[in-house]
Amino acid sequence: MAHGEYAKALKELQATAQFLPSIHDASTRACVAEGANIRIVAARAGAAYLSQHPGDSAGAKTAQDKAWRAFPLRHDCP
Repeated sequence: MAHGEYAKALKELQATAQFLPSIHDASTRACVAEGANIRIVAARAGAAYLSQHPGDSAGAKTAQDKAWRAFPLRHDCP
């Protein structure tokens, strides 16, 4: 995602969901899920922006950052 490859990042991040149930500690599982979800939201925002404004990587980065800041976060994750 750092290189503007939002579709690739989204595909990789969504593939991690299948491994969440293997994390036995509920708090750790929730933190890992939250970390993945915020990245998925950011990747979707960047990809959606680029689909409407091809080549505008600065605008996509802004959309990604805005989505990241809007995502509600727990404050007890390490």
